[in-house]
Amino acid sequence: GHINKETPRIALNRAGVDSTVHAFRHLTSTILNETLLFKSDVVEVAMAHVGKDKIRATYNNAQYTEKRRKMMQWWSDFIDMCDTERNNLKALKRFNII
Repeated sequence: GHINKETPRIALNRAGVDSTVHAFRHLTSTILNETLLFKSDVVEVAMAHVGKDKIRATYNNAQYTEKRRKMMQWWSDFIDMCDTERNNLKALKRFNII
């Protein structure tokens, strides 16, 4: 089964993080798209977003599993780079995000 939809929010609150799950999804999507390392279709499928083109969405059932795995590994490595404010800025500059 699935986890309760409130579990991520509760975990953030318990960790003292002043943000929302939606804000993390927003940040993830923005950074992954800004890097230009990944096709937007791969990012959108990973974020479980439905495309604006309903006809295309009907016919394109691609899951991009291997590309998503690589993208999520990159994201994990990127997050690990951002362990301090200074390193966060270095990582953003390294990938031309700022």
